[in-house]
Amino acid sequence: MNKFYFYSFYNIKKWINQYQFYDETKPSVEFVKNGIILPPINPLETEIAVYEAGGVVREDFSFVENSAYTRGRKEFWENPITKGYIPKEYKYCDEEVMYAGAAFEHWGHFLTEITNRLYWFLENREKYPNLKLAFIQYINPDFDFKNTYKEFLEMLGITNNDYIFVTKPTKFKMVIVPEYSVMLGNKYKKEFIKIFDEIIKQVKPANCKKNIFIIKQSNFSC
Repeated sequence: MNKFYFYSFYNIKKWINQYQFYDETKPSVEFVKNGIILPPINPLETEIAVYEAGGVVREDFSFVENSAYTRGRKEFWENPITKGYIPKEYKYCDEEVMYAGAAFEHWGHFLTEITNRLYWFLENREKYPNLKLAFIQYINPDFDFKNTYKEFLEMLGITNNDYIFVTKPTKFKMVIVPEYSVMLGNKYKKEFIKIFDEIIKQVKPANCKKNIFIIKQSNFSC
């Protein structure tokens, strides 16, 4: 039987009022020459994924802070990626990529976290027409963008030719690392909204006078 958790509007409003989520500052971006993208590692080697390292490091293996995967409050997060590691070996790819972050199957986190660096790609794709998005796979090493995830990206003009999954430590000619436009439980920036504004532009209003009901399938990750 499905379980439903109800939160009163009062409690939600009270919680929101405790924090100032909107951040007016412009997101930073770091251009890392010969940057190395590291898939997340499971240091405990357990069946349950417990990550602590991955993201992007410089040639000297110092961690690029913009590539961190974390949240603003401890109760929102269990397995952050806040540091890199020194791989035993890595390959080289003579391309420039934009680090897009960790990807996994969860629709809500896809909308808020997995896509929230795409603002930079959308703003600069004319300047960098051959630039690819580089994701790392978090939790599920076989994850790929399919179905609704794929449709969402396509509405942004992003096809499967525009992104790659880095499954082994790889040094690139250049890794561009934009700052998060959203950190759950902490802040969001106006650049995050631009991603959805772009999608709105692609949707033609429907002339529908009937009621529309939106449901979530029971087998769809929330």
